[in-house]
Amino acid sequence: MPICDQKIRTEWPWVAGKVIGADGAQHRFAFVRNGGAPASEAFRRALAAAGVHADTPATVLCDGDAGLWRLQREVLPNATIVLDWWHAAVRFEHALQSARSLGAGTAGTRVASTAVRGLERAKWRLWHGNWPGCRRRLAALCRWAGREGVREMVGADKLRRQVTGLLGYLERNEAALVPCVSVVHKTIIGAGMPSGVGDCPSLYPDPGSPACPSS
Repeated sequence: MPICDQKIRTEWPWVAGKVIGADGAQHRFAFVRNGGAPASEAFRRALAAAGVHADTPATVLCDGDAGLWRLQREVLPNATIVLDWWHAAVRFEHALQSARSLGAGTAGTRVASTAVRGLERAKWRLWHGNWPGCRRRLAALCRWAGREGVREMVGADKLRRQVTGLLGYLERNEAALVPCVSVVHKTIIGAGMPSGVGDCPSLYPDPGSPACPSS
């Protein structure tokens, strides 16, 4: 999968990304979000330069930043939106690291295994399109981490914060949750990796559109 990775921090919030056609052609773009022109207009011009317009069938992928989704709604309201699975996977891994260290230095190995197993099952459900099942698993894990006998353990508070944050992140981006297995098999979705003030969406015109020649 093509990846757009920008990790440079500046005092100006900027947006960078690329348009990728079905033939593999790539058009990169970048603009300052609060520059002279409105961000939506800058985004529109960047896409137009790559042959993408409001009526172009397209798939837009980003990390879930609310500002980027707002740009998508203003410029490409009919596009299919997809949450970047790299960012979801990173959040799961942070939670898993907290789960593995639960009760570190004590006899809490079995408890840590329960937390890890719960997260892995939630992730499997999400990756295979069962978002309701994933949500139930994560909510149950939050409740479990607050139970007497668990909440007193070393690392329990951190685990609860990580899982609560993961659940909130996924709920905020519920409309963009496309099964990971679908993304992998179709190979038509890009990946974007932002860095706080520098956000990086990727956009794929759908096969058959004017901006996306048939292969």
